[in-house]
Amino acid sequence: MDWGTELWDKYDDLVNHTNSGIDFLEKSVAEFIKERGRVEKLHAKNLRELVKRFMPKGVSSGNPKNTNTNGANSESGPASIAVRAEADEEYTHLLAYKEMLLEVGFQAGQHEILADAFSKDIAQQIFEEAKQMKKNRQTNMKQSKKISDELTVAFKTMHAAKDKFRRAYDEQVRATEAYKKSDAEGNISRNDLNKLKESMNSKTQFSDSMKQNYASQLVKTNEIRTSYYYEKLPTVINKLQDLEKNRIELIRTGILDCISKEREVMPIVNKCQGSIQSAMEEINPDKDTDIVIEKYKSGDVPPADFNSTFGEMSDPRSLLDTDALAQTGPTNYNWYPRKKELERQMAGTQNELNKSHKELNSLHQMMQTYQKQPKFGDSKKFQKDIQRAEMAVKGFEDRMTSLKAEHAQVERSLDELKQRFSPRPPGGGNSSFNRGPSQTSSGGSIASSSETSSSQGIYDIPSVPHYDSYVDDTDDNIPPPPPPPPMPGIGGMSIKTEPEPEPEIVEETRDDNSVSTRSISPSVSPAPSSIDFVGRCRALYDYSNANMEESQIPMHQGEELLLIESDCDGWTRVRRAFPNPQYGPDEGFVPSTWIEMI
Repeated sequence: MDWGTELWDKYDDLVNHTNSGIDFLEKSVAEFIKERGRVEKLHAKNLRELVKRFMPKGVSSGNPKNTNTNGANSESGPASIAVRAEADEEYTHLLAYKEMLLEVGFQAGQHEILADAFSKDIAQQIFEEAKQMKKNRQTNMKQSKKISDELTVAFKTMHAAKDKFRRAYDEQVRATEAYKKSDAEGNISRNDLNKLKESMNSKTQFSDSMKQNYASQLVKTNEIRTSYYYEKLPTVINKLQDLEKNRIELIRTGILDCISKEREVMPIVNKCQGSIQSAMEEINPDKDTDIVIEKYKSGDVPPADFNSTFGEMSDPRSLLDTDALAQTGPTNYNWYPRKKELERQMAGTQNELNKSHKELNSLHQMMQTYQKQPKFGDSKKFQKDIQRAEMAVKGFEDRMTSLKAEHAQVERSLDELKQRFSPRPPGGGNSSFNRGPSQTSSGGSIASSSETSSSQGIYDIPSVPHYDSYVDDTDDNIPPPPPPPPMPGIGGMSIKTEPEPEPEIVEETRDDNSVSTRSISPSVSPAPSSIDFVGRCRALYDYSNANMEESQIPMHQGEELLLIESDCDGWTRVRRAFPNPQYGPDEGFVPSTWIEMI
């Protein structure tokens, strides 16, 4: 049905109806979609803040399964749940937890897409369409007024013709009556009677003319009114109906577009939820508890039974003077952590050794190529680089030999410790094994391993860097270091290296008056020096030379050094920030171009 046919007499009501409909479209539907976009944007912001707040420290925005937490940004997340980077393997529940947070962040991105689609696309389009509808409605009202004015003019013209006809007819009637009355009475002359007759005929003719004019105008007005009610007005009203249809269709398409956008992001959201589910299903409590074993295991064995042989029981004084509690508790040797630390150092050293071998082979190939093709240049220019590479290979091989020797010694110590005591079921016979007083680590490196593993939890970030291992995870194309300058003759500035002091054995008295011994390694604390440092620097390359002078010290790539004296003829005087007897003297000269200031 058409409004123009059924509602031809309700134009004003239809105008008010369309006006309220456009207001509903603009102020309700469009505003709702716009506010929905704001809600989605706020939800996305809250999700991102939530992820940032609860993301453990040391996690970057990438996949946690492929993320190296040692080099990640540690500015996000509270310290209470900061996950310390594990040396070997990370807990599956922490991996799953971080995966879940990252997927929530991805979901926040989808909500941002919805927010832009709702606020900037759909709602904005509805606002623009509503604005155009208002213009079309105003145009329709002008067209309605125009055709209505045309009909009004036709009515006025018809009434004017009718008035003229009435006046002409009245004059005709009066002239006819005057003539008939005079003719019947016969009291006027023939000339006067003829004049009255001529006037009657003239008035009659004029009246007939006005009658014809009125009839013509009446027909014309009918045509205009018929066109108004059956053509022009229905057309104007039907345009209002079309505008109303467009308004309603816009509501339908707007809401459907919102649903369509939600369906577009739904597969991604479902994928994020699927990833979270997969991550949660990969949590392995047994594996996590095994990692705890590897983290805190010392390799120690439980203490033996108290020595209660019959002979000792016969000597009460000797039995009472013996502190039985001094023979219980762990030995604190911590061989297993040291073994793991050595294995990590061996892996790093082997990696560096492989790189050095690769570099050396490349140099030999380049030298052979230049020897075969002299036009490329002098092959002797590679000799220094080859010597440097050979020295690096030898240094890494020596270090690997030393690490393997110490690793073998630690394994023998672990085997010996296990063989010295075999556990037996409760209620068994006495054991003849007596471990003696509880001891601490015999070496500084082992003690440091124990302290590190026991004092730091999995939710703490290590604050003290380790300089025992220099593992470089960069690619193999490492630029060679510049050649060191010739060592000038600096009088009175050479560093005299002293022999490494032997560990000091000290005795300690416990609260229970028992005496225990421990060794203090000089490598656990920086060597004292009367020279104040003026800055800090870091080694860019490994520097080690069998022909080094006494005033020079070797250094390892990444090692932190204290700057004692600035550059002098290409050499800089430094002191180790963390002394280690394995690296040689603690203070001396290094090439200035082989370090960088920090």
